[in-house]
Amino acid sequence: IGLGQAYYVNAAGTRAGVGRPGDDGFVWTPVDTASADIGRAIAVLRNEKIAEFVPLPIVIDE
Repeated sequence: IGLGQAYYVNAAGTRAGVGRPGDDGFVWTPVDTASADIGRAIAVLRNEKIAEFVPLPIVIDE
């Protein structure tokens, strides 16, 4: 999505997570409570849904 973070959701929409850059690649953290929102954001990105604002779990480090 362009935030230095990555997201995933399974096909059933029940498991999701956030990936953040680490020393050896992305470090993935499960965030199943956000699976519906992450799934909607991915669908918008793939042009499967009309664009909308979608709340996503984001961490900004300084």
